[in-house]
Amino acid sequence: MVFVKDEESLPQSAQGVRYAFELERIKNITGNHFWQTTLGYNGVYYWDNQYYNEQTLHFSLGYMWRDAQFIGKIIPFVEQNWFGVHRYNHQFGVKLFSQIQLSEHWLWQNRLANMRKHYADTSLADRYNGNENTVSTTIIWQDNTHWQSWLNLELVSDRLKEKSSSSLKWASGFGIAYYQKQWGTQINVRYIDRHFADHHYLMHLKRHDREYQLNGAIWYQKLSWRGFLPKLHIRYQRINSNIPALYSRKNQELFFTIEKQF
Repeated sequence: MVFVKDEESLPQSAQGVRYAFELERIKNITGNHFWQTTLGYNGVYYWDNQYYNEQTLHFSLGYMWRDAQFIGKIIPFVEQNWFGVHRYNHQFGVKLFSQIQLSEHWLWQNRLANMRKHYADTSLADRYNGNENTVSTTIIWQDNTHWQSWLNLELVSDRLKEKSSSSLKWASGFGIAYYQKQWGTQINVRYIDRHFADHHYLMHLKRHDREYQLNGAIWYQKLSWRGFLPKLHIRYQRINSNIPALYSRKNQELFFTIEKQF
């Protein structure tokens, strides 16, 4: 079978800015008990191709228990996504998080999440509405000076209305970071193996993707201005699919961010 992509299906190019804002408040109830509230807004704005603009609004309110050795959280959340100027989908769910201080240099983090997806367009809703369940574990090593490294394992199960779009995804990642007073850098590599649950609607086989990711960043404190710190990022993604004409692709990005914490 030969696939011919129309112009909209071909890789697109655009120039724009990526932005993110987040407000978080942690309020003590009593003793080791806390409320945690988060409001976030992020997106991408392309001034020469606004059809592909993206926006996400996120809100969460949850409970946290914390002492010197352990942190535990239960965080219900809701999100609304826009694509272009239209509502694309909304999702809600709950996240569980724990962090254990194993020793002076070792941390162990675990996450569980359940999320329900709802799409605004009925043709998309009939295919992609469903549940996403995630479990992940991360071991972190950090010395008392400049270095930090981590190893992560993750399992994601997508159970959607359309079985051929449902999938089971395994991921593993490794990262390392180096911080000094004047500058810092970090790099993270990640491998994802994704198996789909049923035969593709056009092909007589089940889709199987292998994905490779590389993310890096570097920054220099002397370039900061009034607390605004520029960072140079590199991002690489490659997907090898057993249906390459439709799903194999690669993306490369080199971009700056400007960050400030209040």
